[in-house]
Amino acid sequence: MRRFGLAMRLLKPVEHQTKRLWDKSLAHSRWYADTLLAPWREPAALDLGRRLKGPESDNANLINVLPERGVIYIAIPKAASTRIRAILSGIGGRYSRKLNPGRWGKRREPERTSHIGFISLYRLAKNPGTFCFSFVRNPYARVLSCWSEKFQGKPLVPGLLPIIDDYLARRAQIDPKLPHGPDQTLPFESFVTFAETSAHLDVAEVHLRAQTDHLDAPGIPVEFIGRVESFNDDFAVVLDRLKASDEIRREAVTKANESTHKPWLEYYTPDLAERIYRAYESDFDRFRYPKTISK
Repeated sequence: MRRFGLAMRLLKPVEHQTKRLWDKSLAHSRWYADTLLAPWREPAALDLGRRLKGPESDNANLINVLPERGVIYIAIPKAASTRIRAILSGIGGRYSRKLNPGRWGKRREPERTSHIGFISLYRLAKNPGTFCFSFVRNPYARVLSCWSEKFQGKPLVPGLLPIIDDYLARRAQIDPKLPHGPDQTLPFESFVTFAETSAHLDVAEVHLRAQTDHLDAPGIPVEFIGRVESFNDDFAVVLDRLKASDEIRREAVTKANESTHKPWLEYYTPDLAERIYRAYESDFDRFRYPKTISK
């Protein structure tokens, strides 16, 4: 029995890799089919397909749907997206370990665009009964959280994280003096230099792109935009709309994937704050976040 358990653990990575390859193959075939069929079945969906830029693009992967519930969620990285996906998994019956660590069901996230195709997504978005929502976060907090989780204390070597790969690929162009190598880490002030060049760059890693760009990319009208700073109150609007169970409501107040860092004022000088404000001014203006720094 012990040998059987060991064998199953050894086969687990193979199973995951096989599933990823299958999902990728399915996504490509569905996207190709939609591209061929859209001119006859749903010509207006072609614009959405062009905006999403393919089944593996960031624009496509950040859209999560529960078709049976008529829900579209446009995820913004570092704005409680892990937590929201886990909650939606529970609402859709796709129970997640991150939502309830005591439950040993198979973890299934909400459907992605690549799973349903852009024609189905277009029809869902155009349905008057569909509820499309997103959540945003104060840009100062979002940038600091990104640095804390992705860079703080980590060596600057390729293959560790996609965002570090992005940094290393563009470092020399941004500023050759920026640190790199296995014996180097990225201080917050240097990270700001990287972040301010990434806010509106299409090829930049998703965690640093402006929230306005993420929301506008697919061209899907967003009915409700909540804030991370008032998550429990704002997400209650989503839970009410979806008629979530009491169990889901209790589990939804549990935070997930939190970053660890000291208070804001210990990182932001007036100069660093001004640079982040200029880089993400569209987020500050559209979502009415104050320019001033507060804890």
